[in-house]
Amino acid sequence: MIRATTVFWVLLAVFAGVSMFVVKHQVRSLESDLQRLERAIVAEQEEIHVLAADWSYLNQPARLDGLGRRLIGLVPTTAAQLIDFTGLRRALESPFSNNNPDRTPTNGLRVDAAVQTGD
Repeated sequence: MIRATTVFWVLLAVFAGVSMFVVKHQVRSLESDLQRLERAIVAEQEEIHVLAADWSYLNQPARLDGLGRRLIGLVPTTAAQLIDFTGLRRALESPFSNNNPDRTPTNGLRVDAAVQTGD
């Protein structure tokens, strides 16, 4: 007759074999997921590298200067375009009417905030 210990060991061996098969299948599945993620990471890093190179090319000062001049007519500032605060006050006071007591222009700016004492 078959002893109880023999049945126990046979069942334990079968359980161990099935468990090893399940664990092996899970490990292979996780390894394939890991390889897929590593390939995706490498692809993203290459895309970031390409985008950084594009950004570097598109932001070259000489290229931007040429585009600004050609497309929207930007030119370097001249000394005649620079103004100090007193000239700014005079330029902003021109749209004021004499009957406006709070000195608020039509665009909502207040000039007297930038006025120095004794001016």
